[in-house]
Amino acid sequence: MHIPYSLKIIFAGTSYFSSKFLDVLLSSQHIISGILTQPDRISGRGKKIHNSPIKKIAKHHNIPIFQPCSSKELDDIADTLKAVNCDIILVIAYSIILSKKILSLPKLGCINLHGSLLPRWRGSAPVNRAIQFGDKETGMTFIKMDEKIDTGPILHTYKCDITDFDTTETVLNKLYKIGAGQVGGTLAENLSSEHNDITIIDTDEYKLRQLQEKYDLKTIQGHASHPTILKDAQAEDADVLIAATYSDEINILACQIAYILFKTPNRIARIRSTDYIQESLKLFNPASIPIDYLISPEMVIAKNIFNLIEYPGALQFFIFSIDKISLVSLKISDSSIELVKHIILLLPEHAINSGTRIAAILRNKTFIHPKSSTPIEIGDEIFFITTIENVKLITNEFQKIEKPYKRIMIVGGGNIGAMLAKKLEKNYQVKLIEKNQRRAAELAKKLKNTIVFYGNASNEELLVQEHIDQVEVFISITDDDEANIMSAMLAKKMGAKKVLALIQRKAYVDLVQGRNTNVISTCAIRNGMAEVLEAVVKGDETTSQIIGREICNIKLP
Repeated sequence: MHIPYSLKIIFAGTSYFSSKFLDVLLSSQHIISGILTQPDRISGRGKKIHNSPIKKIAKHHNIPIFQPCSSKELDDIADTLKAVNCDIILVIAYSIILSKKILSLPKLGCINLHGSLLPRWRGSAPVNRAIQFGDKETGMTFIKMDEKIDTGPILHTYKCDITDFDTTETVLNKLYKIGAGQVGGTLAENLSSEHNDITIIDTDEYKLRQLQEKYDLKTIQGHASHPTILKDAQAEDADVLIAATYSDEINILACQIAYILFKTPNRIARIRSTDYIQESLKLFNPASIPIDYLISPEMVIAKNIFNLIEYPGALQFFIFSIDKISLVSLKISDSSIELVKHIILLLPEHAINSGTRIAAILRNKTFIHPKSSTPIEIGDEIFFITTIENVKLITNEFQKIEKPYKRIMIVGGGNIGAMLAKKLEKNYQVKLIEKNQRRAAELAKKLKNTIVFYGNASNEELLVQEHIDQVEVFISITDDDEANIMSAMLAKKMGAKKVLALIQRKAYVDLVQGRNTNVISTCAIRNGMAEVLEAVVKGDETTSQIIGREICNIKLP
């Protein structure tokens, strides 16, 4: 099942407390397609009819409003709610019980955001009861609703303390603060993980058992390319088949069989071999081998490292829009650079005229959305969106001009090392160290202008012999994180001008941050703190929520 990042939500709530969460969702990427709130009440000395806080917001935003008095009346409008075609119903302080009929309407079920740490204080007024009974902490709990009151599976909890000076009002404010910042993201994250119907096929029984214990997954032991195994995995009902085994041939065959026998509509294969990748346009298409998308992390990493070498001074470099647009990050580390109040004034005029924009600033591990008046500071990392032609101009403007690199040393002759050496050897002096003698011999034959050594990069004598002090970029890209970190640190100590280490385990990333070692990230910026997406807008003004609208009016994440 495909879980959209932008969810269509029917919001059910009545109180002022729930209205604050509705405000948050209205400014998020999610779409509020309907409102359930209790009927208007007569109150005050004048006995006037008053709208609930939720209804006032709904009227202001022209959102359809439904106001049943009871569970029975709610059931009576089930068909109307079904026509809304929502992904979920989100309930926050609504006070009407949802029947099985209503619970079954949304595609992804009904979620309740409850003001206590369930199972403590189910039902109404949980905050009042927590204070009355002297609880020292409370929180917000996301639960998947069932027919009973607050008994469904817990998706997530967020905690806060209760002090001796707290009142119901102050605790509700705390709950809003911890819950409001999480509500949009938690909905998408938990629903995605819960409702994607995933089946894992592997030959390793132990690995399958681990996955089954950690996640709610169906597992099947066997070979992914065997028709009987794919049939057991219900490939005929699958939306997507992802073949990511260690064998390119098995991945290709699995996609072929899924297409021929089971008509699986979308097929993705991980391909490592450069021989297949070089001929991918001819090989992988509906007329020959029916693979829709290729995954090649090795190729992506090699390309990213190549770009960092081509553009000295860049920390991260991504290319979009068929090699026309780039995202480049630079760190302001040179105190001799003149820092001015208006950041835009630091850019060359011709760069501004060609459409260069500052997308974000990373300062003290926090992303800042820049304005024209945002000052920059030493230590800031600035992310630019610009044309490929402007990258060198911008790097030179913000950093000491670095001479183009010439001497490169690569450690690791796997797929990444081989791809990178082949891309570099045309214009650079490249040396490659490989610890496997047989693999080193193979690479020596394949690589025409690269000097290949059989040896270990932790061998100081070898590094001295190969003039490590003259190496301008030392790149450690073996499949061993520890070896990459240690060899990069050793090379830096022995005089290498710049070192790059490939690190796959996130725990090690924080260990080396702040040292003179750059970490390569292939799919997100700054190790997942933010993400860059490129999308093609399709449709027209009548079918698209984007086409024809100004960017400031589009609900972007």
